[in-house]
This record gives sequence, structure tokens and C-alpha cells, in this order.
Amino acid sequence: AFQDDLDKLGVEERVLGMTFSEFGRRIGSNSSFGTDHGAAAPQFLFGTNVNPIILGQNPQIPSQVGPQDNIPMQYDFRSLYASILADWFEVTGEDLQNVMFGEFQHLPIIGRITEIPEPPGSSLSLYNYPNPFVGRTTIRFESKGVPLRLSIFNGQGAQIQEITNQTYSPGTHEIPFDSGELAAGVYFLRLQDTKQSQMRKMVIADR
Repeated sequence: AFQDDLDKLGVEERVLGMTFSEFGRRIGSNSSFGTDHGAAAPQFLFGTNVNPIILGQNPQIPSQVGPQDNIPMQYDFRSLYASILADWFEVTGEDLQNVMFGEFQHLPIIGRITEIPEPPGSSLSLYNYPNPFVGRTTIRFESKGVPLRLSIFNGQGAQIQEITNQTYSPGTHEIPFDSGELAAGVYFLRLQDTKQSQMRKMVIADR
């Protein structure tokens, strides 16, 4: 009905709609048969200038989950905001970085396209070895010579550490990682540059 009204008013090309929530939802039900606030959630944008695509991959949900388990987020919400500011409000360059306090991955949200793009993260080549590991591991990734942000998230989808945030020369790079006081369990590595992101599971074994 909202889109129909915009069409009748002749302003549908000037309006971008977006859903928003300050929280996601967890996977399993709690004792009240509901789900608690979580780390990740789907985001919907609508309008005649929104690309008709799905960004992201279907989450892998384990067969056994508890009420504290989360789906890890695939895109930083600041990447979404930065992309809308750049492509809808035409904020560019230094002004965009000043508003966002940094440079964030660009998402192809605005502007019609004729084909679905290659899945984001397909060429960043992120992994760690050994995996699983005890104490220490090495994180290996590819750089295209653009700013990179590498972070670790816990099983509840919360970021627990930003390992690096800088520009690397083109090629393969390795960073040693010490788990320190982190408890044994499943974690997620996320690498993102200005155009794509990739997430990999990292397992810390019991000592």
C-alpha cells in the first residue's frame, strides 16, 4: 500500500525504504518458548531503485543449539549505512569517512542491475591453520592492496577482538594468533575489504 501511494504521487523514484531493528534473534527457544535478543538479523530494503538481489549466504545452523546460540552476522551494519550514504545521498570521499569514522565495505544496494553479483567473499581466501588448535594458530589471507579489517566473533555473534585494520600490499599475508584466555569453543573469523567479506569457522580445542 505504501509503494502504491508513492507510485500514485509520482515520487516512487525518490523514496528508499529500509527496515531496522536494534537487535537480531537467537536460534533456539528460551524457557518462555520465545527467542532472546541476538547478534544477527535479516535486513530488508525496498523501492524502485533497490537492486533486486540477496546479499549473504544461508547461515549454517547446527543440529544442536541452545538458547544462547547466535547466527554470526555477515555484514557490519556500518557497511550498510555507508553504502546508502554513498549511493543514495551521494556522500563521497573524505566526508563519508568523517561521518562513518572509517572506511567500510561497499554493498551493491542501490541502482538496478541485470544479474546477481558473484557471492561476496569468494576471492579473499581466508583460513587459519592448524584448525582446530590449542593456544596458537596462523591466520592466512589474500590482499588486493586495499584496506582490510580482520575480526573475531564468538559463538554468540559478538565481536571479541579486532586483529587488524589497515592496508596490506597485494598478495598473501599471515598473522600469528594467540588465543590467550579465550575459552575452548567455536569462533568465527571475518575478513572484509571495501567490496566484499568472508567468514570462516575457527575452533579452539580444550587444552
